[in-house]
Amino acid sequence: MKKYIVTIEEILSKDIEIYANSREEAEDIVTEGYDNGDYVLSADHHEDTTFTTREAIL
Repeated sequence: MKKYIVTIEEILSKDIEIYANSREEAEDIVTEGYDNGDYVLSADHHEDTTFTTREAIL
């Protein structure tokens, strides 16, 4: 019997509307808000799940 490692990867997504002078500023504002916990993604924001399997090296 072989040993395998299965990686589960989930993608969560949420759109945030923000007023800013540029795309870069908008991203900076939302990044800072995310880092501060202003935007929290949960299972309600689930977009996709993938499973990747590889053989474990013994």
